[in-house]
Amino acid sequence: MTDNSTTALRPMNYRPDIDGLRAIAVVSVVAFHSFADFMPGGFIGVDIFFVISGYLITSIILQHLDRGNFSFSDFYYRRIRRIFPALCFVLLSCLAFGKLVLFPDELRQLSTHAWAGAGFVSNFILWQESGYFDASSDTKPLLHLWSLGIEEQFYIFWPLILWACIRFRWRALSVCAGIAAASFLINIANVNSAPVSTFYSPVSRCWELLLGALLAMPHVEQSFGKLKLGHRSIMSVVGHLFIAIALTFVVPQYAFPGWWALLPTVGAGLIIASGPTTILNKYFLANTALVRIGLISYPLYLWHWPLLSFATILEGARPNDTIRGLMVGLSLLLALATYRLIDLPIRTQFQGARIAKGLAAAVICVASLAVLQSKALVNPVDRGGLALSQLSSTSNPWRYASNELCKSRYPFAGAAKYEWWFCMLKQDRPPTVILLGDSRTNDYYPGFASNPSFSQDNILSIGTCGGAWVDDVKGAETSTNLPCGANRPFEQMEFINAIVDHNPTIRLAVIGSVPRNPTPTFAHQLLRRINYLESKGIQAVVFSPTVSLNYNIRSCYERFAVQTDELCVTGIEQLASLRTHFQKLEQSIKSSSPRTVFYDTNFFCDETHCRFQLNGMPIFRDGFEHISEYASDELIKRFSGWAKINAPHLIKQSGDF
Repeated sequence: MTDNSTTALRPMNYRPDIDGLRAIAVVSVVAFHSFADFMPGGFIGVDIFFVISGYLITSIILQHLDRGNFSFSDFYYRRIRRIFPALCFVLLSCLAFGKLVLFPDELRQLSTHAWAGAGFVSNFILWQESGYFDASSDTKPLLHLWSLGIEEQFYIFWPLILWACIRFRWRALSVCAGIAAASFLINIANVNSAPVSTFYSPVSRCWELLLGALLAMPHVEQSFGKLKLGHRSIMSVVGHLFIAIALTFVVPQYAFPGWWALLPTVGAGLIIASGPTTILNKYFLANTALVRIGLISYPLYLWHWPLLSFATILEGARPNDTIRGLMVGLSLLLALATYRLIDLPIRTQFQGARIAKGLAAAVICVASLAVLQSKALVNPVDRGGLALSQLSSTSNPWRYASNELCKSRYPFAGAAKYEWWFCMLKQDRPPTVILLGDSRTNDYYPGFASNPSFSQDNILSIGTCGGAWVDDVKGAETSTNLPCGANRPFEQMEFINAIVDHNPTIRLAVIGSVPRNPTPTFAHQLLRRINYLESKGIQAVVFSPTVSLNYNIRSCYERFAVQTDELCVTGIEQLASLRTHFQKLEQSIKSSSPRTVFYDTNFFCDETHCRFQLNGMPIFRDGFEHISEYASDELIKRFSGWAKINAPHLIKQSGDF
């Protein structure tokens, strides 16, 4: 978050308790990112920052407007001197380190996020990138700059609005309250239906900054100032209690901001409004240790996440407690050094427009460098080799999720409800092979579409909620950002059943996405699906689940100065468990439907090991259960070879249909 350190904001009366509150906010965020189990709601520290920023900035602007010496240029020069030095240093450091250790597609994403951060539009870029196949947030070293973007966007418009209020004699308090209320209502209205945009949009977030701005309005400050110390002390206690509740009980799975954001924001507002003389504010928040952390909160916020993110990238998984602890310690040292060697000298020794213009030019240069670097890395194959081109990322997404041919031939109105709707069709004619399941089943599409044994077939991959039969589940949609809600699987099934009913050309249905430990309920649902398909004359083939990763497949490939280890080979304990459960499922189904074919997809495993690389190529494309395009080709190659011997009726012969 931006550093509006009150020590530098004379003529405003300095309040050390606000620096202490800033320390609570930044410690909460750092703790959440490094040890989430310890502080599950630590992400609400950002919301506390928003309230603090709104209060301090509005106080400064109103003071100067009241004195008649407010200057837009002076205001923005001050913002530049406080924000740009540390930001520029962190961005350059991340770009330099990324150049050494990141793969081309990762470096391209980092470069994109660097220029977005320098231009204070990170929130919009991350909003655009979000989706089912988006890269994990842990692998985006500059992800945290989204909040900086929202603050700076607020700083652009808010001074103009306050100036207009004075110029045209509008009631600033009413204007502020009206905009804040509208923003809050937009947040509440959209947090369930459009959670990503609500999280990143300044329109649905500015109410948090405006809550702080309201506290800086003269009438509001005077009203709270007239309260007795005991009453204000109670306000402070309640504010601290609200924040403590949010830190303990609000978790990322909740629809946020929504109503939940009232806990940290109102809590911070009560603490600020209670004033510096209340007991908790004076003796807890204003203690020396918290104040010192508050003074370095901005560089600490800037440094901590890139260090944790780079550690995650290099480890290929979440680092252990020791490494995360070391990263937090290093971020503290870097924050202190940045504050003393960069921030403080520029604030105290360099004033005026010249230094501000120089800093602005420096950030523009960093942004330009990042843009050039991102444009120079269009194709990950150029530097990383064919293997790395198999790995999914924001800049190298899975290209077999949907195509216009499928979406135009089989338009599904309900697709808008899903985070992702899989729809791939090989040719513009009725399908002969249909793939039923979620993203893991969609992984089989490139293998089927390119395999010579299925060259006469038209492959359709459609759906995102699993391939088994489901009953209608009435009720409201869930508020989570998952692909399937309460009644969506049934809506999907009805749509796909209609396709099956109207396309008698379908001869083969591949059902994937089988649970790792199928329950009797699932077995019953699967059998209902198979019976339905067989009633239409369609042969059912059930593919097994694959052994999964517990780290990112990228760690199987060497980076600069980072050697790979034995993570790319694992024992067969997981495989043995999968096969035991899958065989039980097969026995259960075949007792009622003996024609159903079951196939083990774990071709990369032998009697002793499972290898996640084959001929140097990755079996998986991410840190989940999604196999790569290469693995899809290899899997279906082996399946077709097996079918020719064990189930030749699965292969379409020339002259059929």
